[in-house]
Amino acid sequence: MITDVDMPEMDGLDLLKTINIDYPVVKVIACTMHINTWVLEKLIKNNVLGIISKSSVKEDIEKAIQGALKGEPFYSQDVYDAIVGGIKNKPKFISKYDRVLLTKRESQVLKLIADELTTSEIAAKLCLSINTIETHRNYILFQGNNHHMVIGE
Repeated sequence: MITDVDMPEMDGLDLLKTINIDYPVVKVIACTMHINTWVLEKLIKNNVLGIISKSSVKEDIEKAIQGALKGEPFYSQDVYDAIVGGIKNKPKFISKYDRVLLTKRESQVLKLIADELTTSEIAAKLCLSINTIETHRNYILFQGNNHHMVIGE
């Protein structure tokens, strides 16, 4: 299912909550003009498999659909950039009770994401499969409920 986040009759996030409760097997792709971390985190937490911006090209829409059919996430480049930018701009001073510790491997992946390497490049550099990197990437990018990440040594 492809849905808009902004709809005249119903908020897209409310629709996603309803879908998750009533139709949990439905795979959802969201289209949004709101490319900010708050909206993107809400979409991910509501089990959206693909997020594309309203300015996405046809190829992004096709990739999002193909990914959803396989159960794999897809984010258009501007969405991906906003997610990574949100990680880079997290506050440095946080409570020890409001953070999630990353494993050494997750920390390596996060550093390579911040260095703007692609999933394939990260997989090659760490001698891991692309699927493993995707799993790490998704865990890192959307870990916890408003928690901050601390990179281990």
